[in-house]
Amino acid sequence: MQTGDMFAWKDAPLLDKANGGSGVEYAATVRKAVAAAGNVDQLIVGHSPLRTVADLAGIRGVMDDLVNDVKKAKAAGKSAKDAADAIDLTASIQGYKKERQAAAVQVIYDELK
Repeated sequence: MQTGDMFAWKDAPLLDKANGGSGVEYAATVRKAVAAAGNVDQLIVGHSPLRTVADLAGIRGVMDDLVNDVKKAKAAGKSAKDAADAIDLTASIQGYKKERQAAAVQVIYDELK
């Protein structure tokens, strides 16, 4: 299964808000991809070694956790920056990096009403 840049790294996704990118929908899309992967043996990802459906399921969990944590932080009145600094998803997936997390949190914050 070809996933391209959608699943290129163990970090928050690069969300292209200017072109309609959505952090909330990204999480939903990853859930759909896991459900559709069924009998797939390997995933061809952008910029990384081959991965498995189990790896994609791990990213699904990270994205669900990220969106849920952002919703909770916003409901608690935290700023996007404070939320990004406080959210720690390193326990959700081995090797998770926070390089793109602040930008993703901001996009999700902007989406939530």
